[in-house]
Formats: sequence, C-alpha cells, structure tokens
Amino acid sequence: MFSYFSKQRTKFSALEDVTEELVPLEERKDLIDHRSSDDAYMTMLIFRAMIRELNVTPKQMVELCDGCKFDSIEYIKKLDEKQRIKNEKAHERAVKRKQLINGEKGLGWELYREEARKSEGHENDVELFGKRYAVSNRIKDEPDLLEKVIDYIKANSFYLVFSMKNCDYLIAFDESNRDEIISTSKRERTFKIVTVDELFS
Repeated sequence: MFSYFSKQRTKFSALEDVTEELVPLEERKDLIDHRSSDDAYMTMLIFRAMIRELNVTPKQMVELCDGCKFDSIEYIKKLDEKQRIKNEKAHERAVKRKQLINGEKGLGWELYREEARKSEGHENDVELFGKRYAVSNRIKDEPDLLEKVIDYIKANSFYLVFSMKNCDYLIAFDESNRDEIISTSKRERTFKIVTVDELFS
C-alpha cells in the first residue's frame, strides 16, 4: 500500500518517517516508536492520512494497491501453507538425519541387545560371577568393533549383560571413554573398567 502512495509522493522507508511526514504532531506526540500497540496505531493514522490526501475510500485504496487485493483469510491461508511446507521440509531433514544415525549406530545396539538377552534374568546366578561383561555406549555405536567384542566374550565362555550394576567388567572404548565413565559414575563401582585394547591384549 505504501508503494502505491509513494508514486504520488516521496518514497518513505521507515514507519516513523512516514508518520512524521503524514500525521500531525498533535496526533502522534505521545506515541513511542517500536512499541507494538503504538506501531499499530501509527499504521492506522498513516492509512487514514493516505486516503484523505488521495481522496479515496479505504476500499478504493485497497483496490489501488496490488499487494492488498486479497482478504485476510486468504492471506492467512497463504501463510499457513508456506509454514506447512517449511515444517514438512524440516521434518524430512530430521527423519533423514535420524535414519542415517540409526543406520550407522542402531545396528550396534541391536547386536548388543540380541546377545545380552541370552543372560537376561540369570545375571546373578553363581556360575556367571566373574564372567559378566557390559560394554560402554561408545562401543555400541561401533557395530564392527562391538561384533569383535561379542565374539571375544563368547569364545571365552563369558557373558554379556545389560546393566553395569550386574557386571564384573565394563569394556570402555579407550582411555578417554574410561575417564568419562569414571567421572560420571554416581555410585561406588563394583566392576573393573577395561579398554578394548586391554581386552584384546
């Protein structure tokens, strides 16, 4: 709407400039720039001044402005559609990222669950004591490495268990991973932490 009016006068770039040019001081002296309620009121004053100067009705002013030739409901529908498309694209990107992560890391977690289920419910059986192993989440994110660890555990007649509280040994990815586990441990450890290198040495 401003663009049509600017063809009749100097083009203005800011709401406060337009207000200063078109609206008498006594009507705007108490208004504060960038306060939402006052900005809305300024817009009303500007619109009123524009239709007075051009000697048109509000409806005629809207018809003169190409950008205003649709009703508010249609405008909201257009905005909603743009937002819907934006949300769909964001969702698609999120799904792709999740699929990528699951494809690379989810296999390791499934391998771990499959083997640990074999000893589930028997973790505290006497014959398992001293032979119970758990692995850090860091290793579960490496399917190839985890598979080697599981093969080692099975080859030595050890057992993979779900929980650290039921294990005798926790296998860490490396020294850094071991330090991280120790620093985040909230209870007294009843198991020994060994790294992958130490396990295979």
